[in-house]
Amino acid sequence: LGMVAWREEQGTVGDTTAFKFGGSSGTDLTQRGTDQAIGSPNANGTVWDRAPGPSGATSAYAAFSGPPQTAAIAAAFYTGVDQTTPVAGTADNSGSASGVASTIASVTITGCTPGERVVAAFFFYSPDTDIAAPTEVTGSDLRQSAIDTFVGIIGTAIADTIASGTSATVEIQLETNQATATFEWAARALRLTGAAAGGIPAEASDSPS
Repeated sequence: LGMVAWREEQGTVGDTTAFKFGGSSGTDLTQRGTDQAIGSPNANGTVWDRAPGPSGATSAYAAFSGPPQTAAIAAAFYTGVDQTTPVAGTADNSGSASGVASTIASVTITGCTPGERVVAAFFFYSPDTDIAAPTEVTGSDLRQSAIDTFVGIIGTAIADTIASGTSATVEIQLETNQATATFEWAARALRLTGAAAGGIPAEASDSPS
């Protein structure tokens, strides 16, 4: 599973044209669903996945149709996933909050089988800059996050949970290094076919700018 959040400085947001493991000539991932807009400031996020994943150490690579002002990339590998149909279903959510020191971003997916692993990609933006790393919420495991190192206005995170019933909610808490901030966020949840309560062996993130 790989994801990238990005923002263009002017005009409309372009597209992430490729996401690969192993560099620019590496293995292609497939985009899962359409781009998710993060509020209105020319910012987007995308989710990419592939089964099987790479073995051993690797790098994540994203290409764009136009150079973004800033971007953040995160990736995680899950074991036990069905190699033919890795994703059983998806669900989206989005939200915003103003004048707060922190806020919860969450996404709920239905149709789950108890014991099934649900992973969520989160994309978040703050026009106030100086975003802090998100923190874990009880009931969800925050696996990885990345904040852009250019101006600190955009970020992405991967979290997951194990479904205890026919629905599951994945949450993270968004944070700022300022007293208060405005947050805009979007999230996409994926039900991983066959990925029960096993381990997560690898995770990584980066913040090119």
